[in-house]
Amino acid sequence: QNLELDVMGSVNVCSKAQARQILKEFFTNYTPRSFNIAYRSGKAPMKYAIGNLNAGGEKFRVTLFVKTQEDGNFIQQLRIERE
Repeated sequence: QNLELDVMGSVNVCSKAQARQILKEFFTNYTPRSFNIAYRSGKAPMKYAIGNLNAGGEKFRVTLFVKTQEDGNFIQQLRIERE
């Protein structure tokens, strides 16, 4: 199950393990301080949410698309952009 990961304009279609490594690197550079979901919408099988992340002294907008399947919920796309 691959997902599209866009971290500050660097777009990758990657496996769960690759995404975990990319996000680990991001959060090493930008230590999270707070996160809140500002908006959510959609209905099964596709839902999305937009959140505000305060990390490393900067503000980011996080967009998350989640697909619901019989065996659980899966992240389809995750985008992190500077505000």
